[in-house]
Amino acid sequence: MHATGPLKDKDSRSDAQQIGAVREFNRFYTRQLGLLNKDFLSSEWTLTEVRVLYEIATREGVTARHIANDLQLDEAYLSRILAKFQRRRLIKRNTSALDARQQLMA
Repeated sequence: MHATGPLKDKDSRSDAQQIGAVREFNRFYTRQLGLLNKDFLSSEWTLTEVRVLYEIATREGVTARHIANDLQLDEAYLSRILAKFQRRRLIKRNTSALDARQQLMA
């Protein structure tokens, strides 16, 4: 049975509060641990860049859209990361035979 009326509104507020608390926790500890710092673990790569590179290296036939969805990244930000990787010759992009709008990463 689904809640309606005031009970449903209370549940929605409670859910929103819990979601907000988790997001605040994640942002706080991401900053505290320096996970997004450029020099994280003495590397020239950010954690996000490493995550993207890992996805490309371990998945066959992966597209930018797959990576953006799976890692919950903004597509424009991911595009800049991929362009950087391509300039540094870390990846290759090939047009998909199934959909010319998609590029496969390797």
